[in-house]
Amino acid sequence: MGDWATTVRKALGVAASLPLSTRIRPDLKRALLRVCARKGLKVTAVVEQALHEKLEDIEDSLDLEEGIRDAEEMIPYRKARLTLKHDGIL
Repeated sequence: MGDWATTVRKALGVAASLPLSTRIRPDLKRALLRVCARKGLKVTAVVEQALHEKLEDIEDSLDLEEGIRDAEEMIPYRKARLTLKHDGIL
């Protein structure tokens, strides 16, 4: 089927990768290169997967924060029921 990055690109309908330039600590780059060499992985695929996973984590965190905000705006069931009865809805 191909590597993980290819699978993701196909799933997202993305035909090709775009260049991304960023600065990272030298020790992090050495560790990345060492791990990729030992495992026979492509650096681009590892970075792409790591970035994808981190973005998913951030989106999950944002969804959770939004859910908490929504829950804080909710009113207790008893109060809602009393309000609906008072307004003649129930």
